[in-house]
Amino acid sequence: MRRQLLAVHPESLACALIEDGGRVLFLVSRSRDGREELSLPSILLKKGEDPVSSLAAAVRAQTGIDAHVQSPVLQGMFNSGSKRNRKLIAAIAFSVTSKSYSAKPGAGFTSAVWLKAEDAKAKRFSRASEWLRNCARV
Repeated sequence: MRRQLLAVHPESLACALIEDGGRVLFLVSRSRDGREELSLPSILLKKGEDPVSSLAAAVRAQTGIDAHVQSPVLQGMFNSGSKRNRKLIAAIAFSVTSKSYSAKPGAGFTSAVWLKAEDAKAKRFSRASEWLRNCARV
């Protein structure tokens, strides 16, 4: 008899909104079909995990920036499941400050770009940042 394994879904998605001079830091990666995708530095959080310290560590690993996580600024819903079996979880973008905004992209990212929010909406987002198209200010 076959056993079915149940997926353990995260509780929420925390993203870092790093702003400098009206522009936001986006990480650039390549999709499977070779197109560029933009994403915010982010981490999927499990139940009971501290979002502030986890997000600060994720930002350090993904961008090389020593982040100071502030208050939430955007919220929305993220599908952590599949197109067929949707599992919507909370997605929250926190404001992040730092002494230095010089980004060095980590593994999995090709570069980092600073874009205005309006310019970024015209580009392709990664799956983890697609929720930004329908988010609300906190």
